[in-house]
Amino acid sequence: MRRAMKNILPEKVRNRRTKANMSPSFRHGLLNHDRELLEQVMQNHLYSVEGYINTKVLSNSYEQLLSASQMQYPPSSTGMPPWQVAMFALWLHHSKLKQ
Repeated sequence: MRRAMKNILPEKVRNRRTKANMSPSFRHGLLNHDRELLEQVMQNHLYSVEGYINTKVLSNSYEQLLSASQMQYPPSSTGMPPWQVAMFALWLHHSKLKQ
């Protein structure tokens, strides 16, 4: 990846060994650009993941995501974050449609 970005990124950026924390930007995009999709999944598609995850824990994590400020929202230590569950639920839904 570093070699592919040669002459595209500044050398200082291309060769750095640390990673940036993208969590605040990711959360912002999720809640401001993809919130409608996330809401739709949380309201209409959780039935498809009930056999895999604890939906009460997911609901609590989702409420935390909606109510916490950018810096307060912790990485999920109780299971999958809501966005991962949403993607899993959508994948299951679309997989069943293809059958």
